[in-house]
Amino acid sequence: MGTLGGIPIRVEHVPSPDDISIAKAIMHEIHALMERLLREGAGGTIDLRSLPAINPASLGLLEKWLSLGEVSAEVKAVGRTNVHETAYAGVWWLVHRNSREDIVTESIEVALVPDILKSQRNDIERSLKMLGSSLAAKSESN
Repeated sequence: MGTLGGIPIRVEHVPSPDDISIAKAIMHEIHALMERLLREGAGGTIDLRSLPAINPASLGLLEKWLSLGEVSAEVKAVGRTNVHETAYAGVWWLVHRNSREDIVTESIEVALVPDILKSQRNDIERSLKMLGSSLAAKSESN
């Protein structure tokens, strides 16, 4: 979002017929991924920034059509990643940013839970050891 004399400005892009067609095509792809998720247990990801024809107007239209759901999360790692479920259960919108807050990737993930929100096995193993040590120390101090 830009500013004009300190006043925030948001540029609205009016979607053209091509923008509408692009957004509809992505919605059809999401629909197919949802069917696959239910049928096979595996959904998929659409990398929105890699699509050559996508532009701010078609992205805005897609965001409007998918709208917001009930769940959102923020992951702070190398950069910040915002994850929110859309109005359609199992359809997640992810925006990854670098340390300068530039958008690095933007994607739609169709899954029960987005991969970025799942704990990794080695992290759980390390945490189990840490918790065990913490419990042992607390037992010794009582």
